[in-house]
Formats: sequence, structure tokens, C-alpha cells
Amino acid sequence: MNRLIHKIWAPQVPSSQDRPAGNAIDRDEASYRSKFLGTYLSDTVQGKAECVFRFLLLAYIIVNTYTFHVVIPDTGLDNSWAFALNHLVNSGLRFGKDVFFTFGPLGFLLNPMNIGNNVPVAALCFLTVWLLFASLLIYGAHRRLFTVNQLFLFAISTIFCYGSGFVWLLSCLIAALLLFQSYARRWLPFFLLAVLLTVPCFFIKFSLAMFAWSAILALSLLQALQHRERGILMLGMSGILVPVLFAFAYLIYNPSLHDLVQYVRVGYKISSGYSVAMSYVGKWYNIYLAAIFAAAYVYIIIKLYRAGQRTFWHSMAFIVPLFVAFKHGFVRQDVGHLFIFFSTAIMIIGLLLLFSDLRLPKMKGIIYIYPALIFICFFTYHIYFNGLLFDRIFPISSFRSMIKTVTFVSNGNAAGLKPDLLPGSMLAEIGGSRVGIFPWEICYAAANDLNYSPLPVFQTYSAYTSYLDYLDADFLNGNSAPPYLLAAFQALDGRHCLVDVPATWLSIYKWYEPKLLTDSVLLLKRRSVPRFETLKPVGSAVYGKAAVVGLPQYAGPLLVKISLNLSLTGKIVKTLYHIAPVEMALTDCAGGVSVFRVVPETLKDGLFLNYLPMSLNELDMLMNGKAARKFCSFQLFGPGLTMYRDQMSVQFIEIPAAAVDHPPEKLPLSEGILKSSNKAKFNIDSITPVQIGHQAFLFVKGWAVDPEAKDSGGGVWTDIDGKAYLADRYPRRDIAAYFKQPGYKNSGFEVYIPASSLSPGAHKLSLQIIATSRKYYYRTEPITIEIPAR
Repeated sequence: MNRLIHKIWAPQVPSSQDRPAGNAIDRDEASYRSKFLGTYLSDTVQGKAECVFRFLLLAYIIVNTYTFHVVIPDTGLDNSWAFALNHLVNSGLRFGKDVFFTFGPLGFLLNPMNIGNNVPVAALCFLTVWLLFASLLIYGAHRRLFTVNQLFLFAISTIFCYGSGFVWLLSCLIAALLLFQSYARRWLPFFLLAVLLTVPCFFIKFSLAMFAWSAILALSLLQALQHRERGILMLGMSGILVPVLFAFAYLIYNPSLHDLVQYVRVGYKISSGYSVAMSYVGKWYNIYLAAIFAAAYVYIIIKLYRAGQRTFWHSMAFIVPLFVAFKHGFVRQDVGHLFIFFSTAIMIIGLLLLFSDLRLPKMKGIIYIYPALIFICFFTYHIYFNGLLFDRIFPISSFRSMIKTVTFVSNGNAAGLKPDLLPGSMLAEIGGSRVGIFPWEICYAAANDLNYSPLPVFQTYSAYTSYLDYLDADFLNGNSAPPYLLAAFQALDGRHCLVDVPATWLSIYKWYEPKLLTDSVLLLKRRSVPRFETLKPVGSAVYGKAAVVGLPQYAGPLLVKISLNLSLTGKIVKTLYHIAPVEMALTDCAGGVSVFRVVPETLKDGLFLNYLPMSLNELDMLMNGKAARKFCSFQLFGPGLTMYRDQMSVQFIEIPAAAVDHPPEKLPLSEGILKSSNKAKFNIDSITPVQIGHQAFLFVKGWAVDPEAKDSGGGVWTDIDGKAYLADRYPRRDIAAYFKQPGYKNSGFEVYIPASSLSPGAHKLSLQIIATSRKYYYRTEPITIEIPAR
């Protein structure tokens, strides 16, 4: 080990050609000059040409990393949290006390909106970081640390910074400071600045803070192996100064030690729950591309070690932040998250090459492997940011950002908020009262200028754990709960918005009643007295984790608490990667099945299973004391279930005081007015066999609408040979766009029909589409389907 340390850290005896001049970071011109232009030019011409190339590459890097942009409010999940972050920072509410999220009070810096002083503050912060980064590059070039080849390779990596924007730039600045502190004789200013920049990361985003802090801590530990005194000082600054400064800054922001602890605790809970609740499997090749990057990084580490490069120690220190980036990107393998890993990895590798001497013979292999990594980045960038690649190669988007920074005032087009406009009757009912929003479409507040009163975890899909779920539930049970609540029926990744947060949903059911219903949102008003006071345990049992569990038959609503525990393998997989989805099949008393993904860590909060609503209309019915259907059993399944122990504990709890009218056992409105089928608009997209656990089903999927009401209708029943199964509804914005009818956006339907009820041979299948008014229905012409012999 001592020999290794001496090889990397001990001052090298330079030859006459590359002896530093003055500062330890200097190199003379002959050593600095690369062979980029060949040897057939004279030294004078080549020297002047390289000066021009260095200038152009520096300018390209500096311009291309300018990614500041102002966000226009729009609808949708991501736009909603962006609006919330911008709104909350001007509302007087405090993170850690009133609200909690994956972002902190400075989270608006990533997506600033024209609210209050957010845009100028965000622009000032971005310009500060950008100018610091530009100054570092200019300083390094002035001290002759970078060759043209090094600058060229790093310039390519900046093409891929657009997707991560300010996070990429701040991470790159901190990593660059850590590299500079190892090459400069006066190392302390660089390291101290990296430490100081880490503190605001805790107020921007928890994962960003972990990225920066882990890199600083790891490098400090490695430095302690060489220079004990310097290493102890670095460890003190990174291990003590960072948390002290963070605590001091938070107490200035919110002078409460309790809230400080709460802020850190929730950050940890969100981070730990992310690996289970937000897991999403993307294309099969993504993990192989990540494996290529990992193998290439190990290869680069080996090359740096063999070449005796100081950057070897930095490459070791950056393993931890790279793992943080991997977790962030590969737990949830969707469009935005995946590229976080690839852009971060290519940034770190680009920085390591920028500070490494590529002229050494032992470094030549890196020159061949780097283009392969760049190709992977081009490939992923083209897929996820189609149409922007040309703008990034030629920094058109950066020039646009610069122009918009100067010219943007408050004339942004917020036409995208139109789908969230509420009817006049609903706005008149709300008036100036405080209103909460469930589960996550917060842009209702932006579109209608509502007096928004956020739940503590203001987008409930991110209440990944029981602790977070109860933060929202306790708020709704308390005196600070808003008089009104806007409830939409929105799910993420095939989840169920009410099952995501069982304790929160129970509080809504307890304290709120319906007032007005539209095709997309239900307005709830707080009751003067709760719907019920006590809960009554009625039994418990232990089952196999994949068992079909029957629900006790009670007249009132039934809560089911399910306790699952990760196995040792599951805990390891959760830490290193993610837990694959776990799903629930809920069977109604008519034999139909509803399938949705569940968050295992919140199942113990008590699922409202026997009368669980499966659409906005059914939610409205239940809040009015009626049930569209009744469920009799449930079963857990899915690839993630293998990560849990074999048995689960189940407790049944009745809500005695809450009365619910039983749903009909046959098709509703069968004696009502039948409309002609030729006026119905519908389509059956697919009829396919599927396997859920050990049971086989016929999966019917399509869309259907009420054309007279220009709405998605009051429900869809699938009738097969005279037996009806109520279908679940889901959004189909493509249908709304095709017919140019916003009311059709929830027109999708799907239903699982047990294969055991279908004998081999021909069967007649038709749809009965309930009108929005529920006073009549449409019946489609039957189609014939063939069930093959088993």
C-alpha cells in the first residue's frame, strides 16, 4: 500500500521537457503541446493553431454548459411538483415543518417559474455556479494543465448535460474542484469551496447532496492515507463542517431543531422508500449499457493506477457518487431518470481524462474505449431527447437559453393549463377557502388561482413509507386540514391512488363528503363531524405471501392490514438496485378481477378493500354511501414478491359506523332505458389470455364513451354469455385528442374475466356502456370469441 501511495501521490521528478514552471499546476509550452495537429507543421504555426483550438474548445464548453431555462406552468405530474416548489417557497410554509418532498426549499432553482422573485434568484444562482465553473476552466488552461486533446474529449461530454441542467453543472463544478485541489499547491481554497457548495445541495435535492458529500468524504479518506495531517483536516471539513453548516443554515431558514431532525428523517425515508415504490423496468438493454459503463470505469481505474496518475484516487472516490447516480437512474428506468446515470458517468469520466496525462503510453487504451461510451450516450440521448441532439452538438439550445435569460419577463404562454380549468359552479363553491389536492395534480391551483393548502407530502405517490403516509393522514385528521379537497383518480405505473396511501385515504373517507363532480375531479367538503369514530378489529391470520385471501363478509367497509418483510436477499437487492413491482389481484363477488400495483411498505396501514373504488365515478358513489361493486378476495403476485419472506400477516378491521349500500349482483340498469348501439362510440382493442398467480384470465381492453354527454360515461360492463363483469377505467388522452373532446380523456377500460368460467368453444361478448347521467345505457352488438380447448 505504501508503495502504491508513493507512486500516485509523491512528487514526480520531471524531465527537462515537462518540468513545472513556478506553480505546481504549470507545465511548459513544449510539454503542454499535443500532437493533435500532427508534426508536419512548424512549432510556431502549431503553437498558434493550438492556442486557437484551446480558445475555441474552452468557449464551446463554457457556452454548452449554459442550460438555464424558465419553466412555463403546465399540467401533469412533473409540472405539478415544479409548480408546487415554486409556489411553496413564496407561501410562508416551511420544508421540514409544513411540507416534505424529494426536493427542498431551493428545489425551485432547477425549474424556476415566474412566481415571486423565483426567476431572478434562480438566474443569479445559476450564473454564479456557471461563472465559477468557467473560471476554473480558464484558470486550468492558463496554468497549462489541459491539452487540446483533453479539452476536446471533455467538450464532447458537455453535449449530454442538457437533460440534467443545473444539477449536472453543480455536480461537475464540485467534482472539478476536488480534482483541482489535488493539483494546485494551494489546495485549501478549492476543497473549501467544494465543501461550501455541498451545503446548499441539501436544500435542493437529497440525492444531489448525497452525490456531492459522498465524493468529498471518500476523497478525504483516501487523502488521509498519504498526508495524515491534510487528510484529518479534510475529514474534519467534510465530516463535521458540512453537517454543522447545513444545520446552521436550516435553523436560519426555520429556527426549530425538531423540524431540522424531521427534515433529515423524511429525506432518509423518501430515499429508502424510493427503491421499492418507484421501481420501474425499462428496455432490456438499458442494464447492459450500464454494465458496459461500469466495466469501462473499472478499466479506466486500472489504467490510471498503472500510469501512476493522481486521478486514480479521484476515480476511486467517485465510485460512491456514481453508485448514487446509478440508483437514481436505474431504480426508475423511465425517460428522464435513466439519462441521469449516463450523463453523470460521462461527465465524471470526462473530468478524469481532462486531468490525466493522455500522452503516456499506458493511457492509450482509454482513447479507444471513450468513443464507445460517447456512442452509448448519443444513442440514449437520441432516444430520450429526440430532436435536441443537433442543438446540443452545435450549442443552439444554450444560445437560446442565454437569450431567454435576458428577454424573458412574464409573458410565458400558460395555455397548457386549460385542461385543469374548473367549472364556475365548483369555483363558486370553493370561493376563497383553502383547498387541498389529491393525489398529485397541483396545477389545479395554478390554473384556477386557488388558495392552495398542501398536504405535508404534497404529491401522495411519493409517500413511499408508512411514516410518510401517516404525515398526510394526521394532517387531514387535525384542525389545520383544508375545508375543501380536490380529488382526482390518477395513478402512476399501474398503481392505485387510494391503495398507495391507505392511511391518508381513510382520513379522507372519515372527514370529507362529495359536493360536485366533473369528468376529471371530485370536489370534497370537510364534514362537521367525522363519518366514524372507532375501528373494530375482527380477526387476523398468517398466510403464505402468494395465497388467495378471502375477505370477511361485513356490511360496512373493511380495512385489511398486510405486513410483508423483506428477506435478506431482498434487503441486499433493495440496497444495490431495486425491488421489482408487487401487484394485487382483487376479485369481486361477481368473479371479475381488478389488478394494480401496490407499495408493500404501506400495505400495513390498512387497505380499504371490500368496497375499493376503481374510478372517479365509483369514488363519488362510495362517498355518497353506495358501492359499485364488492370484493371478496385478494392475492399478491409479481416479480418483486420473491424478495419478501414466505409468510405475511393479515389483520381485518371493520368500520362499524360507516354504512354502505350493497352493489347489485347483476348488471345495473338492466331494466332501464336501452339506447341504440349505433350511437355508442367504443372499440375493443385486444382480447388476450393472461396468467395472474396460478389463475388464468381473459384480458379485455379498449375504450368507450358516452357520445351524447361528450364524456367518458358512468362505467363499462363486459357481458359474456349473459354474465356481466364491471370494467376498470383508465386514462386515454389519445382518444380525447383524436375526437377533440376533452371529456373522453378517461375513456379507457379493462377487465379480467376468469378463464375457469369459460368453456372451450364460441362465446358472445358485448359491452354495456353506462351513460354519464346513469339514467340509460348503450348496448353494443355482440362479437364471437373462440376459447380453445385446454
